[in-house]
Amino acid sequence: MESAGLREPTVEVVTESLNCPVSVGGEDTETGLTMKVRFDEYSCWRDEIAPLQAGQTFEVVFAARNMSSEQIDDWTLRVELPDGVSLVPDSVLWGNARIPDGVRASNGAFTEAGGNFGSYSPGGSFYVMATLIVGEATALDCGEAQAMNLVGVVTTSTGESDRAWVRAYVRMPCPASGG
Repeated sequence: MESAGLREPTVEVVTESLNCPVSVGGEDTETGLTMKVRFDEYSCWRDEIAPLQAGQTFEVVFAARNMSSEQIDDWTLRVELPDGVSLVPDSVLWGNARIPDGVRASNGAFTEAGGNFGSYSPGGSFYVMATLIVGEATALDCGEAQAMNLVGVVTTSTGESDRAWVRAYVRMPCPASGG
């Protein structure tokens, strides 16, 4: 849905300034959900990042596009975070063609019931970005690494549901040896 010179703020637009574009969409689904992660605003989006340590933050982006030939209403996105990963307060930002720079959204709408991000005509899309933090990984032994999957689920009024995931690897640092 391009109008009045606005470009769809899909993952491609969000990342083009970094010269590391990411495509969004899929031919086999109405929703075309894509999910990527990065260390910070200066790095490129990826399917996985490693190694993270307790207390470290990273960013996640979701983009969904209406791949059907009909308008689809009530797009809801919910994120399933693994144990030990939480949202940084007030870090959720979402946008679409009418709000290309995005607006803040509540953390609860992102992870609990999910947020309703509106209705989209064919080709219309929205994105959601957030900053996450790794908690204390006390269950890991010194030097041990653990893969954690972050899952995004988008549903619509048509009953269509799509899932996307990314992986973050967390490593428990070993204490410095005294000497």
